[in-house]
Amino acid sequence: MARTRFQTGEYYHIFNRGVDKRLIFHDDKDRHRFVHDLYEFNDRDAVMNILRRTEGGEASFSGEKKRRKLLVDIVAWVFMPNHFHLILRQRTEGGISAFMHKLGTGYTLYFNNRHERSGVLFQGTFKSKHVHEDRYIRQLLGYLHANPVELFRTNVRSSFRQYRWSSYLDYCGKKNIPSLLNENLISDLGLPRGVGHSQFVEEWINKRAPRVSVLGDLVIDIEN
Repeated sequence: MARTRFQTGEYYHIFNRGVDKRLIFHDDKDRHRFVHDLYEFNDRDAVMNILRRTEGGEASFSGEKKRRKLLVDIVAWVFMPNHFHLILRQRTEGGISAFMHKLGTGYTLYFNNRHERSGVLFQGTFKSKHVHEDRYIRQLLGYLHANPVELFRTNVRSSFRQYRWSSYLDYCGKKNIPSLLNENLISDLGLPRGVGHSQFVEEWINKRAPRVSVLGDLVIDIEN
């Protein structure tokens, strides 16, 4: 894949998976850590003591925090067992590259330390696609938020609606991890919210069309 030249103010679909398709999230503690890192590493300043910040508990963003100099705006996200997807807007020159470098390095250090392993965790450099029209952001949002339905073999809809490891619940108006998202930007884009978003994603689940044919060149199905 050709390397993307990121432009400030533009939107990008960012994704990566574990090397050899290995799990990158073993349990909720790993997922909490990645949430934590999505928040903390979105800062032009360095983040110190990254291995000690969430030991023994959930990621938490309450309490007094320093004012961050954001590298990117996070529009949407989802974690799957062996990969993740993000929709980002670059805020500053080099922002996406800097953010993803900090995220990949920091999470790999945490993961290797916790699971007593060494070496690379992700399959090379993160992958990216330029989302060059607002209408494609809406399509991509449906793709991301419908992704977890494949994790559930029984009680699919009830289980899916409770899956907290994406921005789906926040879009539906159920407070989950809203601190990751730029709410003003989401409103400006006119993306579906509340009951409308739930219905929008249900339509994606009902279609269950091949992802590559639905989204064209916007996405590569990295699970295969």
